[in-house]
Amino acid sequence: MKAKILKHKIALVLILIIALISCKRENIELPPSDNSIPGKNTFEFPKGTVTDIDGNTYNTIIIGNQEWMAENMKVTHFPNGDPILRIKDSYKWYKLLYLPYGQQTAYCYYNNDSTSAYGALYTWHAATANEGWSNSYPSGVQGICPDGWHLPSEIEWVKLLMTLGMDYTNAIAYGFNGTDQGSQLAGTSYLWFQGATTNNPAFGSTGFNGLPGGLRGIDGNFIDHHKYALWWSTTTHDNLLATYGIKYSNPRIDHYHHHRSEGLPVRCVRIVPDPVTVTDIDGNIYTTIKIGNQRWMSRNLETTRFANGDSITKITNDSVWASLGETAKAYCYYSDIQPPIDSSY
Repeated sequence: MKAKILKHKIALVLILIIALISCKRENIELPPSDNSIPGKNTFEFPKGTVTDIDGNTYNTIIIGNQEWMAENMKVTHFPNGDPILRIKDSYKWYKLLYLPYGQQTAYCYYNNDSTSAYGALYTWHAATANEGWSNSYPSGVQGICPDGWHLPSEIEWVKLLMTLGMDYTNAIAYGFNGTDQGSQLAGTSYLWFQGATTNNPAFGSTGFNGLPGGLRGIDGNFIDHHKYALWWSTTTHDNLLATYGIKYSNPRIDHYHHHRSEGLPVRCVRIVPDPVTVTDIDGNIYTTIKIGNQRWMSRNLETTRFANGDSITKITNDSVWASLGETAKAYCYYSDIQPPIDSSY
């Protein structure tokens, strides 16, 4: 009898232990997935793919009316099939600095690791395939990009940043600007040194997936791996090339410049105009973009007349504007200057 009671007690204890273990397992806190980060923008940007001449396929992401590669280029041939020179030796890379203009076409991998997830690093002349510089929208410089795609100009980077909430003045200015656009464009947090960029709630929210692949300096040394994501533009200022980047310690975007013989990553872009447009009474045509079940104009109105054809009063005098009553109907341009169409507000 005593042995039977003892067996029942042992069985009860085992049941309690199993129950406690099960409860403990159920209460384990797992790290949040990308889609559960508090405050993260959960809007789903449309995705696609594109393939380069080598057969490499890249994920893409549509932001506004631009479709961007969501991975760095790793192509080893120009679009015409000619191979791009690969340079491993640091001294040979350094000698690129002294070659005549246009002959600095080369690529490499960070630390010469061709299996790198960060793509390849290209000199500016290689990236542009010696097609020259541009600040047009679109740039018109295909460079090493697949057919139908091109290297972005500075103004195309500006358009991207403005779509993500930055104003034109900050997007075009040098240095760290904006608020969290760097974090929005960054991705794959475990590849980054942890800091303000990965800790920002907006990290990874666009799917652009900017990776900290670093760069190769003019001296041939590799620097800033896991710390910096950088990309070429087609725009030059005082013989230096405009670049945009993300630093691990700052959630804002970094607009800087680099020398043409440095090795930087490349992202390609193409313009995807929305087929749905709307025209105002003045004949101005606006593209639109669908977000959820709403369709929005993708730029601000610039009509000078009401829908019935009556003119809206244009006011350029500060004191006259200040004296307008609450029901006054008027319009103006910022600083009374109508900006060019490629940076229009």
